[in-house]
Amino acid sequence: MKDNRYAPRAYVGRKHPYADRNGMINAHRHVAEKAVGHAINPKHPIHHINGNGRDNRPENLVICNSVRYHQLLHVRERALRECGNPEWRRCIRCLTYDSPGSMREMGTTGCYEHRRCANASRRESAKRAREMAAVK
Repeated sequence: MKDNRYAPRAYVGRKHPYADRNGMINAHRHVAEKAVGHAINPKHPIHHINGNGRDNRPENLVICNSVRYHQLLHVRERALRECGNPEWRRCIRCLTYDSPGSMREMGTTGCYEHRRCANASRRESAKRAREMAAVK
């Protein structure tokens, strides 16, 4: 059989529970399934550790239990790369990294902001609203 580690799709046959009508699945999913010995539900994303989506070596793949966990891996990788601490988060207002304890999480979006940045943004919005009202 041909080495599928760098191919985007892999033929597994129509009997595979998650294959498309041509008997194909993503190559990284096929490599991960061979490594664990069973089919992997499509709801479980496959993460490429080195960020190269075409590098499908088994040691470069992580099977995630949810899309949210997969996104968290990317957030942590970016924080590690940009500020050296995977635990820190980036403020959506000033774009600097800081400890989540000194920031507030905005709902369930996974976005963080400094309290001082949020206050400054609110003051700026109020100022614009007053200026717009004065123009009318």
